[in-house]
Amino acid sequence: MGDWLLDELGVAMVPGSGFGAPGHMRLSFAADSDTFAKGLARLQEAFC
Repeated sequence: MGDWLLDELGVAMVPGSGFGAPGHMRLSFAADSDTFAKGLARLQEAFC
């Protein structure tokens, strides 16, 4: 799933298993608000 998100949407996530949450994805909020909003819009388009 992570590769697809990056390749198709340009959104990077990592598996949550490395952070004690297997079966989940981890999203970083370390971006300016415009970039973050664009990433969320891409996720919403893909999954809603």
